[in-house]
Amino acid sequence: MSTNLDGPTIPSPDGVYELESPPNGNYIAIPVITLCAFLSAIFYLVRFYAKFATKKFNVADYLTVVAFPLYWVYIYYSYRLIWTSGYLVNMWNVRLKDITAFSHVCWIATLLYLASIALIKCAILLEWVNIFVPRGQNTYFTWVSYSTCGAITALSSILFVMDLANCTPFELNWNPLLVGGFCRFSVPQFALASAIANSVLDLIPLILAQKVIWGLHMSWTKKLGVSFIFLVGILGFVASIVRLYFATRFTSSNNTTYFFSIMGLCSLCETTCANIILCVPFTPKVVKVFQETRAFTEVKSYFTTKSPANSTSKSEALQGHELPRFSNSRTERLLGSSGTDRATVLSEHSARY
Repeated sequence: MSTNLDGPTIPSPDGVYELESPPNGNYIAIPVITLCAFLSAIFYLVRFYAKFATKKFNVADYLTVVAFPLYWVYIYYSYRLIWTSGYLVNMWNVRLKDITAFSHVCWIATLLYLASIALIKCAILLEWVNIFVPRGQNTYFTWVSYSTCGAITALSSILFVMDLANCTPFELNWNPLLVGGFCRFSVPQFALASAIANSVLDLIPLILAQKVIWGLHMSWTKKLGVSFIFLVGILGFVASIVRLYFATRFTSSNNTTYFFSIMGLCSLCETTCANIILCVPFTPKVVKVFQETRAFTEVKSYFTTKSPANSTSKSEALQGHELPRFSNSRTERLLGSSGTDRATVLSEHSARY
C-alpha cells in the first residue's frame, strides 16, 4: 500500500482539512522571536561594555562567550521554523511530506536550547557567587551554587546525549517517514522530563539570591531595590512553567506540530530571560558611565540652566546640605574586584540601584 505524501499527516478529529493554506500562529511567533533577539542584544552589549570598561573578567564571562553565539544560532532556527509548516499549526493540516522539515528544525533547536541554557544558567550562578561572596571565602551560597551548576551540567549533558542517540538509524531522529529502525524513548516523554527539571533548576537561583539579599544589614527600601533587579528571573521561571504545562498536554496528544511549537517559543523566552538575568546587574554601571559623558553633561546643563528661577530655588533649598558623592570604586565589587564585607558592599550598591 503506497503512502500519500500529499495527504494529511494524521486524521482530523472533525474530518476538516486545510492543507493548502493552514491557519498558523506565525503572527505571534515573529514578534516574540524578534523581541527576544532585541532584548538579548541590548543586555549583552550592556554587559560587554561594563566588563571591558572595568577590565574585570571571571569564569562566567568565558561561558558567556560560548553561550552568546549558540543563542544566535538558536534564534536563527526559531525563525527557520516559520519557513516550514509554521507555528501553532494543527498536525492534520500539515502534509505528510512536510513533516520531516518541521521535525528536523525542532530537533536541532532542542540541542541548541539544551547547550545554551546550561551555559547561561551556570554563568548566572558563578556571577552571583562573584557578586555576593567576598573573594577567597566559601559560604553556603557558594557550595549550593556550585552544586546547582553541577546538576544543570549533568542534566543537560544527559538529555543532549539522549537526544542524539535516541533513534537508529540516526536520521530517524527527525525523519519519521523512514521505514524500519526504532527509537528508545518517545519525544513527548523526553520533553516532559526536560521541562520538569528546568523548572526546578530555574527556581533555585531565585531563592538563593533573595535569601542573601534580604539577610543583609540595610534598610527595607534598599533591600527592595536590589531584590527587584534579581527578580527579573521570575519571568524565566514563568516561561518554564508554561512550557511544563504544554509538555503535559503534549504527552497526551498526537498534535505534535501545535504543542511542540508552543514549547519552542516558551523555551526561547526562558533562555532570553536567562540572558537578561546574567546581564542586568551591570546596568547601573553603564548608566553611571553614560551620565558622566560630555554629551549627557551638556544636555543636562542646558535644561538645568534654561530656567533661572528653578535653578535659584533649587540652590536655595540645598544650602547647608552636602550632596552625596559616589566613587567609581563602589561598583568594583559588583564587577568582580575583591571587596570588603559582603553586607557593606551590597548596601552601598543598593543605594545606586
